[in-house]
Amino acid sequence: MFNYLKKFGHRNYWPYYLTFLVGVFTIAIFGKEIVVRGFFIHLAAGDNASRPQAIIGTPTIESIGVEIINAGDDNLNASFTLEYKKTGDSTWKLAYTPPRSYNRLIGTTNYTYYNGSLMFLSPGTAYDFRATVTDADGGSGTVKTGSATTRPDFVGGSTSRTLYVDPGGNDANLGTDPASPLKTIQHAANISQAGDRILVQSGTYNENIIISRSGTSNSPIIFESAQQATNPGANPAKIEGGEAELAVIDTKDNWLPDDHIPANAGVYYTTLDSWTAGADNPIYVAMANEKIYAYWYYPYNSSVQTFSNFINGLYCSSNCATGCCASNVSGGYWYDSSKKRLYIKLPNSDDPDSHVMHVVKRNSSGIKMTDVSNVVIRGFDIAFNHIGIHFFGTNVGSHDNTVEKNILHHNGSGVMLGENTANGAMVYGNLIQNNKIYDSKVSEWPWSSVKLNDVESDGITLFAGRSNIVRRNTINDVFNGIMMSIFWDLANVNFNKESDINDNNLYDIGDDAIEPEGANINLRIFNNKVYRVARATAAQSGISLAPVSIGPTWVVRNILSDIFQSALKYNVDIQTSIGQTLVFHNTVYNRTADFMALFRIWRTSFGLKAILRNNVFYSSGNESSGWGEGYVFEDINTSHSNPPITLDMDYDSLFTDRQSLCGQNCRFTVWTNTPYTTLALFKSASNQESHGQSLNPKLANPGANDFTPINGSPLIDSGVLLPGINDNFIGNGPDIGAIESTALPCIENWSCSDWSACANNTQSRTCTDLNNCGTTNNRPALTQACVVLCTPNWQCGDWSACVNNTQTKTCADSNNCGTTSGRPPLTQSCSAVTPPPPNCTPNWICSAWSACVNNTQTKTCADSNNCGTTSGRPPLTQSCSAVTPPPPTQGIDNLDTGALLALQGVKGAAVYYIANNGKKYVFPDSKTYSTWYSDFNKVQRVSLTKLDTYANGGVMPYRAGTKLITHPDTSKIYAVEPGGVLRHVLTAALAGSLYGNNWMSQVQDVIPGFFSTSYLIGAPLDRTWPNGVLAKYNNNYFYLVANKKRKFTSISVLKLNRFDPNNAIALNNLDNYTDGYDIISLEKPLASFRPGVTEAELLGASPGSLGDLTDSDGDGLSNYEETKVWLTNPNNPDTDGDHYSDGLEIRSGYNPSGNGTIEAWINR
Repeated sequence: MFNYLKKFGHRNYWPYYLTFLVGVFTIAIFGKEIVVRGFFIHLAAGDNASRPQAIIGTPTIESIGVEIINAGDDNLNASFTLEYKKTGDSTWKLAYTPPRSYNRLIGTTNYTYYNGSLMFLSPGTAYDFRATVTDADGGSGTVKTGSATTRPDFVGGSTSRTLYVDPGGNDANLGTDPASPLKTIQHAANISQAGDRILVQSGTYNENIIISRSGTSNSPIIFESAQQATNPGANPAKIEGGEAELAVIDTKDNWLPDDHIPANAGVYYTTLDSWTAGADNPIYVAMANEKIYAYWYYPYNSSVQTFSNFINGLYCSSNCATGCCASNVSGGYWYDSSKKRLYIKLPNSDDPDSHVMHVVKRNSSGIKMTDVSNVVIRGFDIAFNHIGIHFFGTNVGSHDNTVEKNILHHNGSGVMLGENTANGAMVYGNLIQNNKIYDSKVSEWPWSSVKLNDVESDGITLFAGRSNIVRRNTINDVFNGIMMSIFWDLANVNFNKESDINDNNLYDIGDDAIEPEGANINLRIFNNKVYRVARATAAQSGISLAPVSIGPTWVVRNILSDIFQSALKYNVDIQTSIGQTLVFHNTVYNRTADFMALFRIWRTSFGLKAILRNNVFYSSGNESSGWGEGYVFEDINTSHSNPPITLDMDYDSLFTDRQSLCGQNCRFTVWTNTPYTTLALFKSASNQESHGQSLNPKLANPGANDFTPINGSPLIDSGVLLPGINDNFIGNGPDIGAIESTALPCIENWSCSDWSACANNTQSRTCTDLNNCGTTNNRPALTQACVVLCTPNWQCGDWSACVNNTQTKTCADSNNCGTTSGRPPLTQSCSAVTPPPPNCTPNWICSAWSACVNNTQTKTCADSNNCGTTSGRPPLTQSCSAVTPPPPTQGIDNLDTGALLALQGVKGAAVYYIANNGKKYVFPDSKTYSTWYSDFNKVQRVSLTKLDTYANGGVMPYRAGTKLITHPDTSKIYAVEPGGVLRHVLTAALAGSLYGNNWMSQVQDVIPGFFSTSYLIGAPLDRTWPNGVLAKYNNNYFYLVANKKRKFTSISVLKLNRFDPNNAIALNNLDNYTDGYDIISLEKPLASFRPGVTEAELLGASPGSLGDLTDSDGDGLSNYEETKVWLTNPNNPDTDGDHYSDGLEIRSGYNPSGNGTIEAWINR
C-alpha cells in the first residue's frame, strides 16, 4: 500500500477543512487541493451508489466556483443539481448543472469531481450554495451545502505611514517627509513594511525594481504614482528599463557606421560595454516609441540567423518554406553577442544618434514581485522591459496582490503571473484591473515574420494558479492579448482554476486575443470585447480554446468582431479541446467575408466536447476572392466517432447577409467537411440547432460595434433559459447574443394563400410571416377538413421514348375535379440502349511506359473513337530490368522509415514518427519524446500534403524501460514493455523492490485518451522486471527480456542502440536471469519503435561466426558486423558503390548498403 501524492498551492480564504476516510487512511485537506493516486486497501467492487463527500466554494469578485466531490458512482450515471442564494435569503435559485470534470480512483472507490460556477454575483456578498445528487443506484437526495463570500470590488485595508520618492531625492533620507524624499523606488521597497504607502512623484526612474516585502489583508503595501491620487492619468511616474538605456548625448557618438558595410546601407552599431559577452542579449529595441524588428533572436534559430540575412532583410523560421525568407519589414537589428555589438538599421535609414534609442536586456522586469502578498501597484507608466510587472512564486507564493490603473507599453509582456514551470501554480488570487497595455508595430507586421520571433509581445500572460482576476483592461497592438498557455502540463488541474477573465477590451491583436491552454477548470471568460484581430495573412482567433484539457471553461457574453481567422478556434493539430467548454450568449460578427470561419473546428486528434447556446454568428460582406472562406460555422473533420467529437449546438443564430448576392452557392456552414448552404440542410445533416435560426439579427449598428438587438429583432426573447446565466432576462425570455435588449420583440404578421382543392377530405394552404420573426407563434391553421364532391377519372397517354433514362406521359381528369388526387405517375425511370456506331475503327492513343517496378512497366491506352471494344489495343504491360539509381539526396521527398516529421509553418506542431509499418505515430508530449530522443535536430518540417501520405498509426508510447506511467482515471501504475505493452505493477512493495525507494519519481501522467491509442494491456507483473529494462550489475549493462540477461559489450554499443546509461536500474543480483546472447552491435528491434515486436526478436540470434572478427576488406568493420548486422559485403569496402567506404558511411550516419540514413535503415 502506498500513496502517490501531488500537492499544490493554497489560497488563504479557501474552505478550511476537508477530510476523506478511505480504508484506514485519513487525508485532511487544510486550504489545499491534494490529488491522490495509488494503491489502497481494496474495498467492495462495483461501487455504483453515490456518496457525496464535500462541496468547496472558491470566490472571486463576481463569481464563486463550486467543486463537488462524489465517491462511488463507478458507472458515472450520477448528476447534481446546484442551487444558491444570498446568505439570509429564504429562496434558493437554480444554477447551471455542474458538469463532471475528472475522476480520481482511490483503491476501488471512484471520486468524481463536478465543477460549476455561480456567475454575475454581487461583490463583497455572502452566498450559500447546495448540491443535491441524483443517482438511480443509490444516494439520491443527499445534499451537501457550503458558503463563501465574494471579494470586494475595491482594494481594502488602510495605510499608517507614507514614504515619498522623487527623482531629486536622496536614499539617505528617511523618506517620511515630502520635503526630504527618497531617490529610488527600490530603496523604498527595501525599507517598506505592512501599512506603508509609497507615493512616487512624476519623473523617470531607470530601475528594475524587486519587491520582496509583503503587506497584510488589512494593511497592504501600496506603491502609487503621486499624480494618480490627485489627477489620475496625468503625468504619471515612469519606470523605464534600467538594464540598458541609450539616449542622445551631444558630446559622444553612441552609434557608429561599420567600415565593412556600404555607407548607403544605413547600418550603424553600438557596443553595450556593461553587458556580459555571450550571456546577455537584447529582447526589445525601439526608436523612441517605435519597435524595431529583430533579425537576431534567441533561442529560435539563433544559429542560422546570420548578419548577412540581417543586411538582406531575411529572417529564418519554420514559417519559411525554404528556411529563410523575406521579412517584408523595414529596418531591424542584429546582435553579435561575442563582441557585445548591436547593429541597427532604422526604417528610414536615419542615424540612430538623432533619436532616443531603447535597448532592453532579456529577462529584465520593471517590477518583479517574488513570494509577496497584499502589495498594490497603482498608476505608473512602465515601459521598455522584457516584462513590465512580473509576479513570481518559489516558496510561499505571490498572492492577493493588485495591479491597477497603470499604463504598460513597449514591453515584451505587460504583466506576467507566474512562469512556465510548476512554480506558476504558486501565483494565485491576484487582481489585474483597469490597466492600459499596448505595444507598437507587431499588429502591422506580417504574422509569419512575427511568429516565433523575439518581437512577439503579450498583453497579460498567466502561467498561474487559481483565483486570479484579469478585468477591465484595455489591450491593443500586441501579438497575444491575454495568454494562459500551460501546454507543457495539460493535466495539471491547478493552473488557471477558478479564475475570471472579464470586461476587457482588446483590439488590433496580431495573433490570439484570449488564449487559454490547459486544464482551465472553472476558468470564466465573460463580458470581453475583441475587435479587429485582422491582417493580410495571419492565423489569429478571438478566443482560442486550443486546448482545454479538462474544463469546464465558460465563454459567456463576449463580443468578437472582425476576427480574421476564426473568432472561436477549438484546435490546431494535436491541440484539441477534449475538456468541456460552455459557450453561451456570445455575439460574433465579421463585416467582411475575408476570414476563414466565425466558429471553426480544425482537425481533431483526441476528440472535442462543447455546448453552445444562445450565440449569434453573423457573417456579413461580399464573398471573398482571396484567402478567406467566410463560413459562419466550419467543421473540417470527416468523422465524429474516432476520435469522438461531442458537439451540442442549439438556440443559436447563424446568419449571412450574402444570400441575396450569391444564392444557393453561398458559403454558410460546413459539417464533417461537407458544405451546406442553408440552415435547414445543416440541421438535417448534423442534428444540431433544432431550435436555431437563420434570420437577419437586426442589430443596432454592427459597423460601429453596437450589437444591441433593435425593435423587431428575432433574437429578442428567443433564447433558452440557462439557470444562473440569464435569469435576469427582460421580457418573456432571454435574448440570443451577448446583449440583453430592452427593445420590443418581433411580432408575427401572417399572410396565407387560398385553400387548396379538397383531396382525401383535407384542404391545405401556406402561411408566411411578413415580419420574418422565425417562429410559428399565432400562425393560422395550415389544414382543414373538407368533403370531396367530385371523383377524378384519369385518362393517360403512352410513355414517351427513353431520354436521359426517363420516360414521361400526360394524364387528364375527364371529370375536371380540380385536384391531383389519385393521378397516376407522370414519369418513370428507364434504360436507354445506345447502339454502337456502324463501321467503327478504334484509334488507340497510348502513354509512355512507366518506370520499371518489380521488373514490370505499364502504360495506359485510350480509343479516341470510343468504339467500345479492346480490339487492336497494344499491350499495357511489358517485362523490364530495374536499374538501381545512384543514392538520392537526403531530403524531405525521400523520407523513409524512422523519420521524425512535423507540419511546416506551425509553432509547436506535433512531431510524428514513421514506423516500420509505414504509418505515422504522434508524440503526445515532450515527456514521451524525451524518452526516445534527446533533441529535435532530426525533426523535418513537411507540408500537410506530405504528412497525409502516411496513415495514422496512433500515439507513440513511452520507451520501454524508461518510466512508469499512470493516468488520472486509474490508481494503477504500469511498466512499459517494447511495442507499447503495459504491465500492471501490483503492489507498492513490488514497485519498491523492482525500482528502488525512489520509484515514485519515475511515475509520469498520461492523458486518459492516449491509453486506448498508445498501449496494449499485458499480464500484471509479479516478481520479475518487465521486458526492455536496462540494468546495471557489476559495472556491466544488461538488456532484460524473457528471463534472460543480454550483455552490452561496450558503452558505445549501448548508445548505438539509443539507450541512455542514466536510465539503467542498479541491481545487486541477477540470479533469476540466465545468460542470453551478447549485444555486440546495433539491433533494430532494440533501438527503434516497432509495433508488435516479439520476444524472439528481442532475444536476438546466435552470433554463429562470432569468431570471425577480422576485417577482410579494411573498411573498419569486422566480417561479423558486415554479414550479420549491416548486410554489407565483407570483401568489398564500398558495398553500395557510392565511393564512400562502408565504415565511413556508418560513422557519418548513412546506410552503407543502399540509400538513406542509418536512422531510416534501423527502423525498417
